[in-house]
Amino acid sequence: MRILVTGGFGYLGGRIAQSLSSEGHEIVLGSRKKQYPPKWLPDAEVVQIEWDNSECLLDICGKVDAIVHAAGMNSQDSLLDPEGAIKSNGKSTEKLVQASIDAKVFKFIYLSTAHVYCSPLHGKITEESLLLNKHPYASSHSIGEDALIFHSKTAKNFEGIVLRLSNGVGVPANRDANCWMLAVNDFCRQAMESGIIEINSPPGVERDFFPITLLCDTINSIVFQDKTNENIINVSSSKTKSLQEIIEIITNRTQKLFGFKPEIVFKNKDLISNKPALIISNNKLSEIVQIEDSLELEIDQLLIKCKEWFTRK
Repeated sequence: MRILVTGGFGYLGGRIAQSLSSEGHEIVLGSRKKQYPPKWLPDAEVVQIEWDNSECLLDICGKVDAIVHAAGMNSQDSLLDPEGAIKSNGKSTEKLVQASIDAKVFKFIYLSTAHVYCSPLHGKITEESLLLNKHPYASSHSIGEDALIFHSKTAKNFEGIVLRLSNGVGVPANRDANCWMLAVNDFCRQAMESGIIEINSPPGVERDFFPITLLCDTINSIVFQDKTNENIINVSSSKTKSLQEIIEIITNRTQKLFGFKPEIVFKNKDLISNKPALIISNNKLSEIVQIEDSLELEIDQLLIKCKEWFTRK
């Protein structure tokens, strides 16, 4: 199958493209800039996407069988530029969905976020939970979701699947991916760069972390299936880990892999009172993919690459 991965040079897009390629698919990497095939996926074709050019979108979509839409503005940039977030995460997704239908692409997978539900995430969350978060990152993704789900229900021979992601953990395909502000990536980089991990948030903060291999396996499974029964699927571990627990995993793995434990500095040691419980249900996910706890393996690979990329020579 010939598959377009938008945001193909990004954190998740790169990993997804590598995974799909390993399954024998032909990969087209979509990028805003004109680029050559990367060293980490030399057999891929690269196309420059002009999001405001409907003819460009139609031409690109006309040459693929399926699309994984991983392009978009991150949370920090969305807060700084709410209008840009609506254009990037919402309107551009609408345009790509319409071009896909016009070009008779039969499967469209959209990477959204679990943060569409609420802020902070709390309680038992399922795919039927209300979308209450008004943060520009969340609300702009909701626009993209609505467009895809509407057309998936009305267009013939077109299937749209929204994947709402919690916190993915894993090594990027290349060191230039915009992912080093993410907690686990940042901690691993600090550990290998300086031997000291400084954490700004309280140690009791809890998040739902999942290994990126789970996301890749999910997309491989959806692409393989003729029809997926659900339009919206949470990609999560359905359990939480505190930053203290994540730090303990990282320090134990640095000891195992490299024979040292980094110094840990929590800059904010405030205790968290009335800490809200959080369960992001992955029951629908478990129906299409086997969920394995490979978080430690992802952290190992992340540490190894951080040593290669960031350790002072």
